[in-house]
Amino acid sequence: MSDAQTQWSPGLELDEHPDGCRLVLVGVTRGHGSTLQEASADLLTRLFDLSVAVRRAAGAKPPVRGVHRPEVWRWLWRTGDLALRGEDLRAHVFGDALPV
Repeated sequence: MSDAQTQWSPGLELDEHPDGCRLVLVGVTRGHGSTLQEASADLLTRLFDLSVAVRRAAGAKPPVRGVHRPEVWRWLWRTGDLALRGEDLRAHVFGDALPV
């Protein structure tokens, strides 16, 4: 696997609305909340569930509709590995821009 394949990660978008925030991992999942922190927690919960489902599928076809791009599948596989080892997904998802 090339470095580009192992280093790829989905884009992150923030939409602010009068009733709250929506945080989107482009092509993967999203989170909603009345604050950025709540949206981030919701996104991480959804991502945990999705990535663990990918790991438990053990290479079978994607367990979730829409996960067909190989780079998304590989990223979710790595994310699921981190999740199952009990590691904090925040740094993996947000990098240096961690919501407080």
